[in-house]
Amino acid sequence: MPTSIRITDANFTSVIASIYPQPTGLLGFFLPKVDAPTSIANKVFGGAAGSVVGAPTYNANSVSGLLSTACFDSGLTITGNATYLILCKLPASGARLMGNYLSTDANLGDFIDWTGSGGGGFRIFASKGATQASGALYFPAGYDASKFYMLAGTIDTVLISAYAFINGQLNTIQGPLSGRVAKTDKTVRMGATYTASAGPAEAALFGIWNRALSSGQLQDVYNWVISNLGSVLSIS
Repeated sequence: MPTSIRITDANFTSVIASIYPQPTGLLGFFLPKVDAPTSIANKVFGGAAGSVVGAPTYNANSVSGLLSTACFDSGLTITGNATYLILCKLPASGARLMGNYLSTDANLGDFIDWTGSGGGGFRIFASKGATQASGALYFPAGYDASKFYMLAGTIDTVLISAYAFINGQLNTIQGPLSGRVAKTDKTVRMGATYTASAGPAEAALFGIWNRALSSGQLQDVYNWVISNLGSVLSIS
């Protein structure tokens, strides 16, 4: 007699989510090279659908030419705590890499950025309405511009943190946060923000969580990145 197995939506979601690292609170996990050239799919089952803004350049294993006019929209809104994660190269000119920032809005929004080879800093900005809290993590001289770096900015109710893996080692800086005002009228852009910056950037992965990942949890994500993308990308 044949036996049937019923897989509920909740179970299916759990199975799919477990393919990717740190599934709890994972809103979006995007590998844009897989979806070239007209769409970008959220790998989280049931998650918001992403979309393409303009015409970024698709390479064999990454997407380049990322600017405010050529990037991706996650379709995701941040309502409180957050982790913004990107696997990218570090452009000499600097670039805003990810966020819902719009310089002309009353609520400025969040973003992560790279200040460029002159400053060598990775920064996270958290919205406080018309102002922002920020934290900056400065890279050592001589970083390799040909490699991809995993960068993450996390925001919770009392702490703002910037993380970067450099030569396989996790570096971090943390600072206090008060007066957090999440920006809920704009979705998160990936590869850029709503306001133009220098750039262009090049990236291979974006991740968005509705919680602030810990250093140990980010190590878990980095291990996944090395295991799944390390054979096709040169990753620091």
